[in-house]
Amino acid sequence: MEREAEAEKIKAVAQAQRAAETSAIRMQQLLAEKEAERVQAEIEDGMFLARQKARADAEQYRLEREAAALRSKLTPQFLEYALIQALTNNSKIFFGNRLPALLLDTRAALAGAFAGFEAATGGSAVGDAREQEEEQQQQQQQQQQQQQQQQQQQQQQQQQQQQQQKLSMGPL
Repeated sequence: MEREAEAEKIKAVAQAQRAAETSAIRMQQLLAEKEAERVQAEIEDGMFLARQKARADAEQYRLEREAAALRSKLTPQFLEYALIQALTNNSKIFFGNRLPALLLDTRAALAGAFAGFEAATGGSAVGDAREQEEEQQQQQQQQQQQQQQQQQQQQQQQQQQQQQQKLSMGPL
């Protein structure tokens, strides 16, 4: 009987060890699954963040380009054109002597608003456009000067060639 009790005790211990090992293996599997899920979530979060950052950067670039285009477009000539367009789209008809004065008053108000805008933006809107126009004019002048110099050089070369031909022919 003691042997049977010991055998049963050994069996119970072996079963308990197997159950403990099985439980440990299951816990390791669960931990590995949770770790894999965490890593996958980190990767997905990183991808989402990268996409959102790329979209935000693209939107910022688009807005900067649009603002630059609008700044270069905002010139006194464009404002006057916009004024004329607005006045021609006006469905009201005015009669009387004050119409030219009304137009001039509106232009003066727009000029004041434009000056205020220049002051608020540091004069960059018109300044940039004027600087660009001046740079273009300078470049055109430089190109014209270079072309004139090239033409003069070509003429001098032709004259030298003609003189050499005359000298090589000698007196007839």
